[in-house]
Amino acid sequence: MIKNKDGLLPVFIAMAILIVISLGCLVGFNLWANRELSTEEDMAQIAVAYDGGEITKGEFVARYADSVALFESTYGTTEGYESQILNYALYNVMTDRIVPMKAEELGLAELSEEDTAKLNAAVQERIDAAIETYKAELLTEEEKALSEEEQNQIVIDALAAEGVTEEFLFNQERTTLLADRLINVVAEDVTVSDEDAKAFYDEQIETDRQYYADAWYYAMMKQVGGTTPLYTPEGVRTVRHILLKQDEATMTEYASAAAALSTANGKIATVESNIADLNEKLAAAENGETAEDAEPIDVEAVKAELAAKEAELAELNASLADLQAAADAAAQAVIAAVQPKLDEINARIANGEDFNALIEEYNEDPGMTDADGNPVSYYVCEDAYHLVTEFIDAAMAIEEIGGVSAPTVTNSGVHIIYYESDVPAGDVALEDVMEYITGAMKEEKVNEAYAAKIEEWMLDYNFTVYTDVLGIQAGTSGLESLVH
Repeated sequence: MIKNKDGLLPVFIAMAILIVISLGCLVGFNLWANRELSTEEDMAQIAVAYDGGEITKGEFVARYADSVALFESTYGTTEGYESQILNYALYNVMTDRIVPMKAEELGLAELSEEDTAKLNAAVQERIDAAIETYKAELLTEEEKALSEEEQNQIVIDALAAEGVTEEFLFNQERTTLLADRLINVVAEDVTVSDEDAKAFYDEQIETDRQYYADAWYYAMMKQVGGTTPLYTPEGVRTVRHILLKQDEATMTEYASAAAALSTANGKIATVESNIADLNEKLAAAENGETAEDAEPIDVEAVKAELAAKEAELAELNASLADLQAAADAAAQAVIAAVQPKLDEINARIANGEDFNALIEEYNEDPGMTDADGNPVSYYVCEDAYHLVTEFIDAAMAIEEIGGVSAPTVTNSGVHIIYYESDVPAGDVALEDVMEYITGAMKEEKVNEAYAAKIEEWMLDYNFTVYTDVLGIQAGTSGLESLVH
């Protein structure tokens, strides 16, 4: 499976979110190995030395906290990742020093006025995000009663106490920019041959045929997974739509009625399953099919439970008609509220106007365009669940490409859905994905080459990790040549 990259390198990630973690939350090694020292003295110890500078234990601890937070947000836990977190933190804290030095050495460190303005804007954005998060989650009720200016100052002071200042953030952003420049230098020597791309394609096709065999999974991953599958199963189509939103009161009434109907249908499905299980149990008892070590089946008790479930099912089914009528009425109220606009749109469709042009004019769904304003289609198929059932059912009910659905109501509003295309089933032709494959392979090769360069530069600058200060074991994977 080929996945779109986010541009994040395995050896250097500039943290996009400010996260403050106390030392007591850190795991994976003993940060307090030197108990006879005060906290200040312990954090001031030299953890890493190199030609021209040094890194304190306190600096490393901050990087380690970032790494813990990243792994927790990515995997939901740090358990089992202790070695990777440690390695990642060491690599990054050293890369923070290597990148500016190497960029300076190669004449890539100069910042233009435009560069500085962009870095300052990025810093301010991070500070603003940190302030909002901190204020929402960490301020006391008493502090929340203060003025906004006073609250902001509390957060800024708290961040500064953790070493997160404007200067610190600017240096992080600058290092990210310089890393991009170094990566571009490395990328100049990286190529992907047609033979490499073909070999990758052949190998990936075999994997994707199994991975995307289910149409619902293909549609979901194509829509939200950031993937480029090389195989497509049968039954997938693309649609676009016009969404007309409605006022909150009308939509709340519809949502309530639709939820009640959905809950009833869910209960009916559960009770029907219970009844089927009880009938199987009775049949097994009558045929003597129960296992020897199983508890004897109390047939009368099962029959009583079955009768109760059948009565419950009858009651649920009896209420279904009223619930359906209420949901239908609520949906009609939503449609009626936008009927003049629907009539206008349908008249223009009947006159042969381009549906995409109508989307631009009428649509209120921001998901129909990407961040650059380009049109986006929705991938749908039978039994897909990455979109709501009402939308999927209406989209799949359209009989021909170019056809349009009847007005369809969901909790988002009223949809007019356009059947755009069928996604051709089978293997994607190599020529159709050659540019993507070569781009993805080159990015992977560049990442590997850059990682190798970072390790090479570590040795050039004689980076040395003092494990006695950090309380870690020598021979940590990936750092054997540096650890003393």
